[in-house]
Formats: sequence, structure tokens, C-alpha cells
Amino acid sequence: MPIRKLFGMGCLAFFLCLVGVEAAADFKIRYNQKFPCLEVMDSSAVKITDVTEGAKGETVTSGKSSLNISFIKNSSGQPEVTLRDAKSPLSEMEIEAFGLSVGMKPEGTVLVRFGADNKPKFEMDRTGGSRFLMADLGNLDTAAGKEVASNTGPSKNLIRCRERFADWIGGKGGWSNKSGKILATEGGDSVKVGDLPDREIKVSEAFQSGAVITVGTKKPLLFQSGAGVFHLALPGTVFSIGKLEAGSADLKVELTEGTIQTFVAEPLKAPRASLIALGNGEVARTLDASYQITKTPGQESAITLTSISGKVILAQEAGGKEVANLSGEKTWSGAKGGEPRALSSNSPEKSSLVALQELARNTALIDIARDGVKACPEAVEEIVSTAVKANPELAQTIAEQCLLANPKSLKVIAQASGVKGLKLSKEEQAKVDALESLDQRLERLAIDGIDLEMKQGQVLLVEGDCKLDGKKEKIMVGQVLALNDKITTGKESRILVGMAPGVVLSVEAGSVASLEKMSAEIKNGELQSREAVVNSESGLVVMNIAPWNKEKTDVRVKTTDGESVAQGTVFAVSFAGGKMMTTVTRGSVGSRDSTGKMVSIAAGQQAAPGATPVATPANSPAVLAAGKAVESTVSAMVANVAASVAAAIPTAAAEVAAIAAKASPAAAEQIAAAVAAKAPNVAIAIAQAVSKVAPEAASKIAAAVIAAIPGMDAKSISAITTASSQGAADAPSVDTASGTEGGNAGGVGAGSGNIAATTQIQQLQAQQDADALRSAQEGLRQAEAALAASQTQENKDKLVAAKQAVAAAQDKIKATKV
Repeated sequence: MPIRKLFGMGCLAFFLCLVGVEAAADFKIRYNQKFPCLEVMDSSAVKITDVTEGAKGETVTSGKSSLNISFIKNSSGQPEVTLRDAKSPLSEMEIEAFGLSVGMKPEGTVLVRFGADNKPKFEMDRTGGSRFLMADLGNLDTAAGKEVASNTGPSKNLIRCRERFADWIGGKGGWSNKSGKILATEGGDSVKVGDLPDREIKVSEAFQSGAVITVGTKKPLLFQSGAGVFHLALPGTVFSIGKLEAGSADLKVELTEGTIQTFVAEPLKAPRASLIALGNGEVARTLDASYQITKTPGQESAITLTSISGKVILAQEAGGKEVANLSGEKTWSGAKGGEPRALSSNSPEKSSLVALQELARNTALIDIARDGVKACPEAVEEIVSTAVKANPELAQTIAEQCLLANPKSLKVIAQASGVKGLKLSKEEQAKVDALESLDQRLERLAIDGIDLEMKQGQVLLVEGDCKLDGKKEKIMVGQVLALNDKITTGKESRILVGMAPGVVLSVEAGSVASLEKMSAEIKNGELQSREAVVNSESGLVVMNIAPWNKEKTDVRVKTTDGESVAQGTVFAVSFAGGKMMTTVTRGSVGSRDSTGKMVSIAAGQQAAPGATPVATPANSPAVLAAGKAVESTVSAMVANVAASVAAAIPTAAAEVAAIAAKASPAAAEQIAAAVAAKAPNVAIAIAQAVSKVAPEAASKIAAAVIAAIPGMDAKSISAITTASSQGAADAPSVDTASGTEGGNAGGVGAGSGNIAATTQIQQLQAQQDADALRSAQEGLRQAEAALAASQTQENKDKLVAAKQAVAAAQDKIKATKV
């Protein structure tokens, strides 16, 4: 080993020793196998408390520091400890646990899993909020150091999923991530929320308030109003869901007519309670009962209560006066009055309520697995195998439901479940293929700025009045222009056209340009060459070219005065009074005059054909136009990708739009409009799904969707507006610990590859925003210099405009960060 390396390691060891002397851990945690419990001590090793097995989310405090600790048994019966919410006066908390020292920030999570030998293995989350500090040399055989250093531990979603499995295996009936969640539906059940039209209910979606649900005539509907509180609404039942009280996670059910059975898996502790209101001033409440309540339709409705265990009370909402009190196996009828009577042993209500307990437990297991494979695609095998091991008799159902939640994982689900013959329908396979295509296109767009499937001549954006020469009709987004089409833009108008992979033309206001050449050679999914030639007759055009192989890229803008040639750059060409001027904002451009003389123009310069380049003047309209074109291109191309995929699978258009909006939140309005134009029949769902992703833009998203579908009636317009508001209201209800989204649009998920694409597209957008700011700042410096040289009114006006441009660019960056 090199001497310098040995010296470095010696210094590191010495430094760690100093750290150990100078800085004491905020908490010290030891596993007591005999009790069993976790002994939690302060920095001086003075015991604070014992965290007993089964604790979920117990917060321990020492001085100004606090730590949330969970201590459960996993599916193998081995201890698991989860540390979260580390709050300390310092930016990072130090914790000594089981022979290791770790650093945690508030957003970090540490999972410690004990093996059969009771040796701990540490896993960190991927947020960077936790890290390995140092190990007790006497405990290195725990192998913890190796696992911590890799920093590839489970996500919060997977940790939560494991906890739910442990809860279920422990006999607690499972717990859901969302109150008001639909656990089982076999079709025919509908929901109406506010002014939105009735629609079919989907499994796993959740309703928080204002939802009126009508159960179909053939099969019951299973849902829950709170953690461990299950309800089975029998066929023909009508009920609504609302908030129980401010701050409560439990929901209140109001029975309009029909029958609802209730099973409380674990006795509730005040202030929790299960309430079913009857709309007549009476309410059934319980903490632990398994019971059935029936309400006949009409104004003279009668109430019947039947219980088989626990206690249920029917009382007046105002004042709380009891109407009936049932404990154990009893039945009571409001029509007959009197006291509750004993329930016969062969009562069909009894057998049905007993069956509900098993149904609720089994469905909870399926729900955990279904949530898990959707939220944790990296752990599908573990999740499915854990669920099947917990109840082998449900293997077929678990596999089928997990496949519906994550159809991309067909092979893994089949293998982990052991179910043979598992396959997707043609429609499901088509959806999988389309979503994989979406992921791939978004990722390629994020990395290279290129979409190989974009049609040549594709209209990506239209602002104002843009027409083709000789035609009265306005050019529309999504339209595909042909070779030699001549574009004319009106005052305050603009159009973006994709001419070849990674080549986007912007024809600015008051301009005329024709598409002379558009071509691309693609083999085996790879770009071989590209060509785009624009003939500018007057006005201003901008060419935005994604960097690629320069030798195989031919992009030119021609005028009667000369032409500009580029490979991977951004440049603007103005042509007025027979004079051409090329302005470059990124890369370099070759400008050639009519005699063939060529000059090279660098970024920040401009030049007439064949002339010597000069610095671009302050507040150049060409620079401003180029910056705006670049800023618009990413959003426009993401919207185009989403629209083309949605056109292939219109039934999944809302999901496609939401995935694209997650990848590029700044383009949410544009995405919603483009997708709605391709799938107008699901415009309401599109508005709601995209508004959930970008709630701050909900009103604009609604307006964009409405504008994208001409001739919409007032009722449809109102429904879209309501849906957008509902989507925005549901946005904060995403439960990251289980990966399922609440609200009426159901869960929306993308493929695993789309996570990277989302980050990259946002980074690309940020980079372009930064470029625009730098360009504006350069314009400001030039304006200041010009004013210092000559105190003219024109230079003063240019300075004001330059400052406004810088402020606008800064605001854009701030808005993107928010």
C-alpha cells in the first residue's frame, strides 16, 4: 500500500478518535433480548426509557433533541428497528445504536434488521439524510459497516410496507395508508363528487369527503373509514363519506339506504370512534363491534341493528340520548321498538358478519401487497413472496391484484407468487408497452434533448395568430406541417415546429418562413443523421439544436442575403430590408454570404453574412427571442410526447398526463391541454390528475383543458373546473410511506425509469432557466456600459428593459424551485 494512503488512513482514524472524545451521541440505543425492548439512553448513558416490542412511532426526547423509534417483528419473526424524524439543535444528530454510530438529519431514515443470530444490519434511505459515521471495532462482525457504507437501503415506502406486513402477521388486521379507501370492488359501483358526473369506482382509490357512493346491484363493496375499521356495503346501498371532525384521520359514513356491515379489527381508543350517521338525527357508534345496520328507503325509513360482538350504540346526534344499546349477539328493530333481542345461532346476519372478519383480513393483506408493488418496484419479489407466504391460499388473487397494480412486473410477480399461467390481456399489454415508450422517450428527451418519435413538421406550440400562406385556418398544436409549407405569424404571435430530432424552429411575431428540408435517418432506434433547412423571407426565426454528432447534422437558415449553418447550438436569424443578421446565444454558427465567404460566430456575438462578428448589443430582441424559445422547447416537447402516447391509449390518458407533468411540472398546463385534445372523452380525469401533480396551477390547468376542446358545454366546463379543484385539494394527501395516492383520481404511477427522467428533465429546465438568466445579466452589463459611455434616453430605456429581463429570469427560477 502506498505510504501516502497509509498516512491518510492513519489521519482519518486519529480524526475519528478525536470526534469520539469531543462529540457525544444525542442518543444511545441498546437491544435487550431478554425483555425484549430497546433501552434508550441520553448522551451520558443515563436511561431515558424502554421502547417495547410492537411500538410504532414512539418519540423519545432528551433535552432539545428528539427521535422517533419503531420496534416491530418482521415477517420472519425477527426484530426490526426504524429511526426517523431526528431533531436536534445541530444540523445532524449522532446516534450510537447496536455497536455503530450514525448521523441523521430530520429527513433521514435508518432501518436496523436483526438476523437469526441477533446481529444487526443497517440500511439507510436514499435521501442522503442519514450516513455511517464510525463503528465500534469490537462489533464489526455485524457486517453493518459494509451495508451502511453502500447507502442503498430501503425507501420509506418499502419500510412502511414491511411494517404493514408485520402488523398483519401479528394479527392486527393490517392498517391502510388512507381512510376512505376502496379495498375491493367488482364493478358496477359508482361515485359522485360535487358537480362532477357519476363515474365507476376503482379499487385502491380513496374518498375523503363529499363523495356519494352507490353500490351496484350484484356485488358488495368493501372499504374502510379509518385504520382497521372495515365496512362492507351490500348491493343497492347508497352512502356518503365525510370528515368525522377536524384533525381526525377517521371518516364519518352516512347511510342513505341499504345495508352496511362493520368490523373493527382492534378496539379503538378515544378519541377515535366509528360512526355511521342515518340522516335522521341518529348515529350508530362503536369502538369494537362487529355489526350490521340497515336503513329502508323513503321518508318513513326503518332502522335495524344486528351485532355479534363488541358494543354498538344508536343515539341521537344532538344531546347523545341513546335509542338502542347492543352488546354481543343481539338484534334490534326500530320498526318494532322495544329492547334488543338475542340473535338466533343460525342467523344469516351472524354468518355474514363472521365471514366479513376473514374477508377484511384477507383483503387487507392483498391491499398491502398491491400498494407495495406499485410504490416499490425495486422490491416486487420481496413484497409478493411475503404476502403469499403469509397466506398461501391467496396466492392467485395476490398475484392477479399485484399484476393490475404493476403490470410491468409480470415475470417477477409470477415467479415470486408461484402462480402459473399469469398473463396480461391485450389491452393491458398495450398499456404497458405505451407507458414503457413514455418512460424511454422522456428519459431520452431529458438526457439528449431529442425525441426520435417526434414527427417532422410537428407543431409543438402556437401563440396568437399563425397561419399557412394562402390558408384562412389557424395552425393548431399537434398539426403536422409538410415540406415547403410557408408559415406567417401575426403581431404578438409565435410558433414552435419540430423539424428533425432535437431541432426546433421558432418563428417569431410578424415573420414569414418556409420549411425547405426536414429529414432524419434512424436505424435500430438510433439517430444516424438529421437535416433541417428554413427559408426566412422576413422577420425573426430561432433555431434550437440539441447537441449531437456535428458531422451528421445539417441545420441551416437561408435568406436572399446569405445563410447560417449550425450543428448543436441556439441562434437567431433576423431578416429585414434585405439584410440578414445572425445572433448566437449558445455554441457557434457559420455564416456565409452570397459569394461563399464564411465567418464563425461565437456565443454572445452577431454578424451579417461574411462580416466580422461583433458583441451582441444590450437588450437584443434576438437574444430575448432565443431565450424564450429555449425556455418553451422543453415544455412543448414533453407535452408532445405525452399527447402522442395518450393518443395510442386514450383510456390511460390521465395517467400519461400525470406522469409527464411529474417529469416537467412547469409544463403542466401545456401537457394537460395537449393530452386532452387527443383524448377529450377523459378530459375531466386529465384535469384532475394533472392538478394533483401541480396543484398551484389548477385553475390554469382547467382553463387549458377547456380551451383545448372547442364547443364544450357549460356543464362540462363546470365539471372540469371542479375536477381541477378537487385534484389540487387531494395533492397533499399523498402518503409516501405506502406509495398510494388519495383522492378521486386513484393512484397514478410511472415506470421505474421515469424517476430518472423526471429529475433530468427538471435539471434540463433549470439549466435552460440559468442560461436565460446569464444571457439577461450579460445584457444588463452591456446596457450599464452603454449608459456609462453615453447618457442618452435610449440607453436609459435599454437599462430599464435589461433590469426587467433579469428580474423576470430570476422570478422564473424562483417559481421553478417552489
